[in-house]
Formats: sequence, structure tokens, C-alpha cells
Amino acid sequence: MSAAVRVQSYEDLVRAIDERRQARGWTLARLNFEAGLQEGYAEKLRIGGARGGRHYGPVSLPLTLAALDLDIVLTEQEPTP
Repeated sequence: MSAAVRVQSYEDLVRAIDERRQARGWTLARLNFEAGLQEGYAEKLRIGGARGGRHYGPVSLPLTLAALDLDIVLTEQEPTP
């Protein structure tokens, strides 16, 4: 069983994807290849969100998650006291 990562913002999502990529020892070029993305696209996604540029979308997100063997699971937030 894998450890869950809490993602509550777009930046958290990008960070989690990047950490998984690094844990596999993949470069951004390798992620592009494995996900079937254009050359340089993963880097644009990685830095784009912080700069108002490219964001993961309905095509790039599923391709990236599949390449990294990741799933997204939605759960209810714990109520705040």
C-alpha cells in the first residue's frame, strides 16, 4: 500500500507530481516521453502554475498520472471545530 499525499491546492498537486517523478529518478524529459507529452511540456506545467502559465488540464493530467502510476482519490475534509 502506498502512502497518501494530501493535496489541497494546485501547488500541492504540482509538488506531489514532481516528488513522485524525482523518487523515480526521472528527468522532466523522461516524464514527457513516458506521458506522451511534447518535449518541454512537463517543465512548462511544473513552473507554469506559479507564474500564471500552463496548468495541468483534462489531457495532460491523466497522461501524467498514468505515467507515474498515480491516482486521485477524493475524500471529505474533516470538519473544523
